[in-house]
Amino acid sequence: MLYQLRSVKVPVLTAIFLMTAFSQAGCSSGSTGTSSSSAPTTVSGVVSAGPVNGATVTAYLLNANGSQGAKLLSTTTDSVGRYSMSLDAQPSPVVFVATGGSYVEEASNLTISIGSAQLRTVLSNTSLTQQIAITPITEIAVQHVLSSVSANSGSSLSSLIQTANAKIASGMGLTDITLPPADP
Repeated sequence: MLYQLRSVKVPVLTAIFLMTAFSQAGCSSGSTGTSSSSAPTTVSGVVSAGPVNGATVTAYLLNANGSQGAKLLSTTTDSVGRYSMSLDAQPSPVVFVATGGSYVEEASNLTISIGSAQLRTVLSNTSLTQQIAITPITEIAVQHVLSSVSANSGSSLSSLIQTANAKIASGMGLTDITLPPADP
């Protein structure tokens, strides 16, 4: 599985390389793609480093300076890492944070506790029904966004998010890192 932290060394090394390379690169600006709607939306997806059972997934607004803003909603993943929440559509950036829980590491069959570590995904906005993955790869994109905020004060946060997600996806040979992986 691509998102295993311990059993697959090449994707992890590639991810570390990309994180290092992208922390040195600037981001370009682009369309924000925001919506002014505040209609309820369903956000669902999976927390995966292997399916993470019992993780708390919390949605927060993301402030313009990259700091975590107001808490929107929390839920807990099921035994296969799935979660679902209903919240108002957000025209501004939202960060989804997964904490706690555990997963079975495929190579050793050991249960690995996430402990106090967190995995995050950041989106430039939320709209009607979205599927969102929270994985080690999306965490790399979040770290890239946060490290780029002060260096790119002329770029909008939404542009930085879209650029980071696209760059990490391209570097990993994926089309969209925020989409949940296919069921095994």
